[in-house]
Amino acid sequence: MPRLRRLVPVASGIVAALAVASVLSLTAALVRGDPALAYVERHSSEATPPAYRIAGTWGGMEGSLLTWSAIVAVVVAVAMTRRRPPATELAVLGAITTASFLAITRFTASPFERLEAPTGSGQGLLGVLQHPAMLYHPPILYAGLALVAVPFAITIGALWRRRLDDAWLDRTIGWLRVSWLVLGLGILTGSHWAYAELGWGGFWAWDPVENAALLPWLAVTVALHGASAVRSTRRLAVTTAAAICGAFCLMVSGVYVTRSGSTGSIHAFAESPAVGRPLLVLAAGFAVLSIVALARQPVADGPRFAWRRDVGLGFQAALGGVAVLAIALGTFWPVVEGLWRSGGGPRELVRPGYYEAALAPVVVTSLVAMAVVPELRWRSGRRPGYGAVVGGFGGGLAAVALLVGLGFPGVPGGLVALAAGVAAGAAIGSVVGGTPARRSDRHVGVAVAHAGFALLLLAATVAASGGDERISLDVGETREVGSWTITLESIVTGETDRYELVRARVTVLADGRTTEHEPELRAYDGQLVPTAESSIVGAAAGDTIVVVESVRPDASGVVVTVRTRPLMPWVWIGAMTMLVGGAIAMSARRRSVSADGPGAGSRPPATTAQR
Repeated sequence: MPRLRRLVPVASGIVAALAVASVLSLTAALVRGDPALAYVERHSSEATPPAYRIAGTWGGMEGSLLTWSAIVAVVVAVAMTRRRPPATELAVLGAITTASFLAITRFTASPFERLEAPTGSGQGLLGVLQHPAMLYHPPILYAGLALVAVPFAITIGALWRRRLDDAWLDRTIGWLRVSWLVLGLGILTGSHWAYAELGWGGFWAWDPVENAALLPWLAVTVALHGASAVRSTRRLAVTTAAAICGAFCLMVSGVYVTRSGSTGSIHAFAESPAVGRPLLVLAAGFAVLSIVALARQPVADGPRFAWRRDVGLGFQAALGGVAVLAIALGTFWPVVEGLWRSGGGPRELVRPGYYEAALAPVVVTSLVAMAVVPELRWRSGRRPGYGAVVGGFGGGLAAVALLVGLGFPGVPGGLVALAAGVAAGAAIGSVVGGTPARRSDRHVGVAVAHAGFALLLLAATVAASGGDERISLDVGETREVGSWTITLESIVTGETDRYELVRARVTVLADGRTTEHEPELRAYDGQLVPTAESSIVGAAAGDTIVVVESVRPDASGVVVTVRTRPLMPWVWIGAMTMLVGGAIAMSARRRSVSADGPGAGSRPPATTAQR
């Protein structure tokens, strides 16, 4: 048995190497345009630039699943070689790679199927996917999701042995941190891509595929907050373990949603029951395993209410759980509906209004808790420091002034923006006006991350209040729409070796600022639906977007949509600030004795949780 356990990491490395070799083989076939492979015929062509031929590796169902499986295999191989895992972890890690994703790829969605009669020409990558973000967004997102697998395996092993102790947390926390950062970066790059490419003026549509990435990230966020309490007070261990298991199960469920076609998502691959059914069984199997493992833990008394940080973190974890459940209900509802619905047909997605109504109270409460909880002690409670109070008050006033200046009327959105201002101000004030202990790298990182998250929500709320105008213009015509003056200067038509194009030169005068735009409408060879390339001009006050909707047959005029998005650049600034702050906090060394840590002399002894 010991010899077999030593061979497992070696076998895992071989599996990972073979999976990577398969991905490289597919990439080489796409680059050279191998006419014999059906996948190459669908996702590559002579006119496709080499960079996008490489991106075609993950641009379709089969190649995407193979790339995803290879990344999971590499992550698992690295986890096995770093330390000698217990047998339970080895079994779970092996099941995740060889017995699940790689097997599903091999038997249900192989990208190496050959054509009986090669055509010699390819369709090429979809026009909307021929964007620089296609080169880096999917691999980053896949890596962030794959990293959740290792904490899951470690946690299942600890739950099975009933040992949620320091060793479990020490082995898990690093993987959780990296997953949080990489997955957050993947979500950010995807949101920016959607905002820049599609021309719809938004970056998040509560689409099932978008939510499939957000849900694991939220669960990992809950786990990281819970881990702080576990390290300091030995509380919330089971809650943290449940969040880790939930993150992995949501990740597998997201793979099912993305690749089964079980929802009406515009981002999902074509419907494939052959792929969807085993993925659904896999997600259900891991969910049952998690529930059984969690049910084996002894029931412990939760902390009584008190103004302590561990209680506050537990409250924040509960809010995070409510948010995850609300989003999951809307995301997977089309799947649940399809399980009993007869006759097939398109499945209607849950509208964004549901998410906004369900999450607004949770977001407001979470932002207020974000301002208060970091200021509490672990055991003997205290009120927030004066720096946080002054900062929170100032941030709230700044948010009110901003809303009044922009004429933002919505009550739910206004409350979110107000709470975000309070949270951002309190985070900054806690560092500026705090004690030297509050200015350690870890506390500064946490404050920066919280301020970035609050800024993201504030800017996103305000940006949603922007205006949209759809108008028809002749060349040389100037139209006044409300406070905007819009002029169509010229129209240029042309073609490249990949597509025909119509480029409109439009000038927009709004709020005393003139912006020049050159949006395009592109018709790629062999693709029936043209692709709109929007023109975005940004400033600190917001973005102006112009999109060509249609062109007259004689190219004498166009129909354009002009959009304004106040404070939109601050959405990206807030998101990057949050990730940078998280990286600072996670990389800081935790002191064995801290000013606001538990006790005055040492950490609590390592114990099995809940005993």
